[in-house]
Amino acid sequence: MNCLDVFPRPHDTRLYEDIPASLWPIVYSTNYNITFIGLEKLHPFDAGKWGKIINFLRDEKLITDDTIVTAKEATEDDLLVVHTRRYINKLKAGKLAIERGWAINVGKYKIHSLSYGS
Repeated sequence: MNCLDVFPRPHDTRLYEDIPASLWPIVYSTNYNITFIGLEKLHPFDAGKWGKIINFLRDEKLITDDTIVTAKEATEDDLLVVHTRRYINKLKAGKLAIERGWAINVGKYKIHSLSYGS
């Protein structure tokens, strides 16, 4: 029995897949580590903590890149399974951050930034 037997797919997606037993149930992407010219250091939330956790686990030889699951980006249809259209439209304000690497929504006092590693 796999997860699709218990939770049938709400739509065609590449997010629902069987994960080989050789992989730990740890999902990670370097895109989780958000940086923007040092401003992330001013934010109360440590935007690089996920990378620090992964690096600690690697340094301690508890995981390798071959034992973790690489996160996949959700499509809009994937997001609509668990979020409303209104919420998704609000998230689209971050589209500029994706296209240009950063964006500021002055009306909401939020800074969105992305840093893509190689």
